[in-house]
Amino acid sequence: MPGCGFAHQGHMTRRILLAAAMVGWALTVHGQQIYKWVDDKGVTQYTTTPPPTGKAQAIKTAPASPAPAAKTWQEQEIEFRARQVERAEAEHKEKRAQQDAARRHAACVAAQRDLRNVKEQRPVYTQDEKGERQYLDDAQRASAERKVRDFIERECSR
Repeated sequence: MPGCGFAHQGHMTRRILLAAAMVGWALTVHGQQIYKWVDDKGVTQYTTTPPPTGKAQAIKTAPASPAPAAKTWQEQEIEFRARQVERAEAEHKEKRAQQDAARRHAACVAAQRDLRNVKEQRPVYTQDEKGERQYLDDAQRASAERKVRDFIERECSR
């Protein structure tokens, strides 16, 4: 049926026009005095002017309030980009916190290993700038043990 699309389209157009007219009427009427009355044929009427007979029920309406200003696409775009930046910053902060936690954990594991090594009665050494081993004597071993314990207490008990 070739004509069906146009008939349907005309019906939809009438509905849209009717809806637009009702919205327009509601916007102009909003904030005005409305009268409800029944005419001589028994039909209920709503008007902004009182009926000729004077017998009507006044309906109170709220005063017109300004409609909220619609945001432009530029404002929406700015807000969207601001949310993207905030989200990226939060993700970066979270990633950095995870990396810091991983580094702290690795340092604590290494410190606990160093403490075990210092406590045992086997030789402990450090390497100098040339890569040569420098073995710790008893005083250096005690000092190293204190430093490692302090580090573990300060950094690993969080």
